[in-house]
Amino acid sequence: MAARKSPPRNARPGDRARRLARQLDALRRVATVLAAATRAEDVARAALDTAVQVLRAEAGSVLLHDANRRTLRFAHVVSPSEAITRSLLGRELADDTGLSGRVMRTGRGLIVHDVARDKGHNRMIDAETSFSTRSLVAVAISGPGGRRFGVLEVLNSRRGPFDRDDLALLGLLAAQAGAALETARLHQAATLASVAHRIGDVSHDVKNLLTPVETGIRTLEVLVRDAVDAAAHSALAPESPLARSVAELREMGPELVSLALTGVHDVQERVREIADAVKGAVAAPTFEPTDLRSLILTVARVLYVVAEPAGVAIDIAGVEALPPLLLDRRRIYNCIYNLVHNAIPETPPGGTIRIRAGRRPEDAPEAPGALEIVVEDDGRGMTEAVRARLFGDDAISTKPGGTGLGTRIVRSAVEAHGGSIAVASAPGEGARFTITLPWKRPP
Repeated sequence: MAARKSPPRNARPGDRARRLARQLDALRRVATVLAAATRAEDVARAALDTAVQVLRAEAGSVLLHDANRRTLRFAHVVSPSEAITRSLLGRELADDTGLSGRVMRTGRGLIVHDVARDKGHNRMIDAETSFSTRSLVAVAISGPGGRRFGVLEVLNSRRGPFDRDDLALLGLLAAQAGAALETARLHQAATLASVAHRIGDVSHDVKNLLTPVETGIRTLEVLVRDAVDAAAHSALAPESPLARSVAELREMGPELVSLALTGVHDVQERVREIADAVKGAVAAPTFEPTDLRSLILTVARVLYVVAEPAGVAIDIAGVEALPPLLLDRRRIYNCIYNLVHNAIPETPPGGTIRIRAGRRPEDAPEAPGALEIVVEDDGRGMTEAVRARLFGDDAISTKPGGTGLGTRIVRSAVEAHGGSIAVASAPGEGARFTITLPWKRPP
């Protein structure tokens, strides 16, 4: 690790020995905690709390790296103010930003005694939180195989300038944290593999259970069609109750059968989609000309039976009539279904979930560059910490019994189309999900 030269510290040998003894004891204690940790947040908390305490610092943070999003996320924060901690927790920065970005990029630790003189310091955070970073020591969190999980940084020593001993201690803590994060990752992978295997069995069982349902529906379709044809050639009085029932059956029968068969198919696909999301290995997308408005209308019809008892309206007036677009119909259906389905319990009675779809507003009609799909509600909204993690690998559900798989399914659908998704939300202000997809698939 590279350290900037420290100002001389007048420390007697006995003081240094006692200090090193305290540090070794802290390492022993934190090793015990990290050995039992199976969640990234628990690892971040144990490592940072120990670092801030032993180095007698004013503040610190653990920023975990998301390689897909190329961001560093504040996974745990220690600060003098609860308000500062809340404002930073879950926040994301570009992984090439500031001194933490430098450590993440190079893998080398550093000591900065006066950040005001370092052009690489990201002053935006200090300006927004009114916290004054004077000095810092930071190291990369790396696993046994060299994979960098993030950055551990400690700010503003209370006992004098940071020195090489502090950098070395922080490096040891980061190494332990990296090993614990690798163990947690392997534990999660093993758990998901086991769950995926079980879901595969469930998927097979569901298919077997739905086969007689599908057969029964198709048989009923033939019987209804024959009955309607027979009634058409009988001498029924036009205004008789039986004639009216036959007319309604003729009008609604095909749609009801189609809806039932679609439901059977969607259940099978839904289970398979969940298995794919759990495994993290999604099958290759299948692009075909798709009527997006018709697809969204189908989602609204299916979820109406859930929304209507809850007193929630689904508004699709903002869905434009578009030419057929090359989309993976199943993935886009599941993506919109999940967003709307998740919004229903978050929206109070009398509220509305609005779906909009069309060319990106800033695009010229004659040369659209992107398709934009928006799902928004006027529900409870979410905190910044939840919003920041929503589509990450460590996403969790805030609903009782939730798994967080819905957000994985949404993310995989968007990524399969080479698109992006943005979330705007705040507590009490509802949520707006904006999906942007290329208007045309590249060759």
